[in-house]
Amino acid sequence: MKMSINRLLIVTAYAAFAVATAVSLAVSLFGYPSLTAAIFSAMLVGGSALFFLAKDIEKIFCGKGNKFFQIKYIFRLACFAVLLYLLLVRFRLNPFGVVAGLMLPMFCMAAVLFYISHKEQLHQRE
Repeated sequence: MKMSINRLLIVTAYAAFAVATAVSLAVSLFGYPSLTAAIFSAMLVGGSALFFLAKDIEKIFCGKGNKFFQIKYIFRLACFAVLLYLLLVRFRLNPFGVVAGLMLPMFCMAAVLFYISHKEQLHQRE
């Protein structure tokens, strides 16, 4: 079963949102509200970046990218940088929680890729 990169990124973003929710609930049970807020808010930023990346990749491969594509991409990166700045400086969220929240989509992407490759290997053996 071949999966497009667009579909892979969307599945990864959904998995990352689910993992972030579970991690945030687990951390909140131990009584660390600032860490919980940092993990969940950074995960929202990272997950939305994945959604936008999937949308951009779909436009590129369909030939619908226009000449302002790079400018929009740089502007979006700047917006994410400002959001991260606000999370760390203005809202004074835990920096370790922000880093953990930003790493969650990458861990989920690795897990999804591992699952897909393992599933393809099982189908090849049959």
